Amino acid sequence: MPGLDVDTYSWLCATVTLGALSLAAIQCLRFNNQIYGVTMNTEFKIVPAGSSTAISVVLIALLLLGVAGLVLAPAFASRNARFQVSSAGLRVTGDLYGRLVPAASIQAAALRPIDLAREPQLQPRWRINGIAVPGYKSGWFKLRNGEWGLLFITNPERVALVPTSAGYSVLLSVADPQQFVAALRAALAQP
Repeated sequence: MPGLDVDTYSWLCATVTLGALSLAAIQCLRFNNQIYGVTMNTEFKIVPAGSSTAISVVLIALLLLGVAGLVLAPAFASRNARFQVSSAGLRVTGDLYGRLVPAASIQAAALRPIDLAREPQLQPRWRINGIAVPGYKSGWFKLRNGEWGLLFITNPERVALVPTSAGYSVLLSVADPQQFVAALRAALAQP
């Protein structure tokens, strides 16, 4: 149309079309009500569902809560995992894969801080039983060097490597890997 820009013309066409459809729908409702003798004030109730519907709804709600818990668990663990060093060994808490790594199985001489970018052979290659979301890896992984690794990693640049005689290494992200290694060595040296 002359004198109207494209946006105004499109809006006008849409308004006219919706108006025409609305009028047609109202006419259909009036026609159906006249044929079937149903007025707009007549109301019918649905037949009540059996108890199986309520049970199904409860089961679905529980399933959804379980899924939500599994989805939120890594977010919780990535902020709340703790590493406690003592003469008993290394205890990991606050994560699904937490455990006590006994002092007898920790190879104290091989403890060291690492940067996974500089030591690609220690990077995780395959997740075996664990969680791998952006910014957090937790659980059992096969490392690039073929060894097993129990990982609790949020920052690959600040990792403490804890080799064990049990056939796996523990890799932990800690604020100060040097301090962690020194504290674990000191704790393991205690009788």
